[in-house]
This record gives sequence, C-alpha cells and structure tokens, in this order.
Amino acid sequence: MAVTLYSSTDTGAPTLTNQPGNIVAILDACLVNGYGSQVAAGWTTAYTGTSQRTYQAASGNKMYLNIDDSQATNWYSRGFATMTAWNTGTGAFPTTTQASGNGTAYSRGNSTTVDREWWVIATPTFFYFIWDYTELTWSTGSVLYGFYFGDFPSYKASDPYSSLIAGGSLQQYIFATSNPGTSTSYSSYFSGYIARKYDGISISSPFILSPVCGYLLAGAGGGQQIGNPGSYFAYPETVTSSLLVSPFYIMEWTGSNPALRGWMPGLYGPASKQPLNQGDTFTGVSGSNLAGKTFQVFNYINGSVGQIFLETSDTWLSTMWQ
Repeated sequence: MAVTLYSSTDTGAPTLTNQPGNIVAILDACLVNGYGSQVAAGWTTAYTGTSQRTYQAASGNKMYLNIDDSQATNWYSRGFATMTAWNTGTGAFPTTTQASGNGTAYSRGNSTTVDREWWVIATPTFFYFIWDYTELTWSTGSVLYGFYFGDFPSYKASDPYSSLIAGGSLQQYIFATSNPGTSTSYSSYFSGYIARKYDGISISSPFILSPVCGYLLAGAGGGQQIGNPGSYFAYPETVTSSLLVSPFYIMEWTGSNPALRGWMPGLYGPASKQPLNQGDTFTGVSGSNLAGKTFQVFNYINGSVGQIFLETSDTWLSTMWQ
C-alpha cells in the first residue's frame, strides 16, 4: 500500500491561510488531483459545492468523507456510509445528535492570513492531515492540530464498518490516549467515531486510543496527549539506550468493559516526554518490530505538550499488533 507524504514546502503545493476553501484545496490536491511532482493518493470526489467536498476512497470500505470548508472560523467534517448528494446520506458518523450542523468543528487557524505549514500523509484508504494553527514556520510557540479519516485494521473478521473519523469532544483529544477501563473515557475523552460499533448495528461508536504498551502513555486518567505521559521512561531508555515507541489500539466501550476493535495505521508515539524535535525523521533499528520503517515527528498541540510519530514508509499494514 503506497504511503505518500505531502507538505506545504513541496513545489506547487497549495497554501493554507485562515480563509474558507483552503482546506478542501489541500485535500483536493493531495487525495484527488496531485500537484507538482506529487501523485495523488487515489481518492475521488463524489460531490462538490462551493468550498464543500465529499471524498471517497477508491478501495476498502469506501465510506464517504463530507467536508464543509465554507464557514469563516471553522471547517466541519462528517462521515457517511452511503450518500446521494453533498451532506445527504445514511449511516452518518458522527450522528447529528453527536455533532449538529455539518459535523465536528475544527479551527482553521488564527486571525491572520499568513500562509501556514501543513502536512498530509495518505494511502488509498486512510490519511492524516496536520496543520499549523499559528504560523508559517514551526517554532516552540506553534500550535499543530490534526485530523484523520479512513479504514483501520480490525480484529473483527469481515468488518465492513472498520472506518473512523477524528472528532472528539475537544481538538486536543484527537491524538490523546485514555484509560480503556473507564466508561468516562468514552464519553469525555474520546478521539473520534467509528462508522458502526463492533456489533455491526449501532451507528457511530465513539472510540479512544490506547497504547499497546499499556497505560504508560495515558497516565492514570484520560485525555492525555501522546508524547506527554503522566509518567514516562527516560530518553535514551536507561537499560537499552534506545527510544521506546508504541503503536495504538482502537478501543470501544461495551457498557461494562472495553472492546479491542483494531489499531491505528501508521500512528506511533514515544514512551518518553517529547524525546525528539519537531520535523525530525528516524528509521526503526534492525531486530525491532519497527525495523526499516521510517517516521516523521510532529509536536502536537504546541512545542511543550504532545508528540506523535507518523510512519512515512509503505508498511502501515505489515504488522498486526496483538
């Protein structure tokens, strides 16, 4: 599965200001049309409007992503299982009860019109979109926000609803971990919505992210940014002199217990507090589960809070985490 990294620094890349239409222009260029020497990720545009789009992956579950980028302050998103026109369809996630209007709101940026940095890492069935809320060149005062949509590897056999969309109760929870054993995590600290619950019946199920290495990255509570754990290993780690990295489970709530639905493709985090720098790249060492994989570092939220690693090599699905 091809993985492509797109960036505002690429030749011919679209610009990002706080003006309506900028978000869909970037997604059009990365997902559908390509730009400069960059080839598109292979998605299609199902429906369009003025600064409004409906995107669909060319393969996989082929859920729809509806984007409203026409508003002054925020842009909005919602997923659909089927659609007949822009913002018209069935199987909405989130539902209109969970997010009214045109879906979950995402702040497009501060009040200036200065071009700002952005990155998209995409496959034909999933993508991450990271943007700088504040300025063109990242600094310790920058605020990076994120969004993601698409199919994830599911532990459930024959899972046609293994598609998710970012959109928790607060922007900072999109890349945050929570204690999977508490119902509060799924009502207050969730990261987004899955098209349908593990039972295949209930529409739009909230999910949380939980590190494969246990509660370490989440600390004791919920809504803890990845890369800013409540307790953490030293970097380099004391015994192994290495960087400890964890992928992330996707968890749902059964009503009494957590349910392990799948894992996040291409997303990893450190078991240390911001051990690397914004924009760093690294390769997994030989003999590890990450051998040969390449990553780019993003200091999520701002220069002193979270940190995530997004895989830039085309091996997102090569390891099934158990």
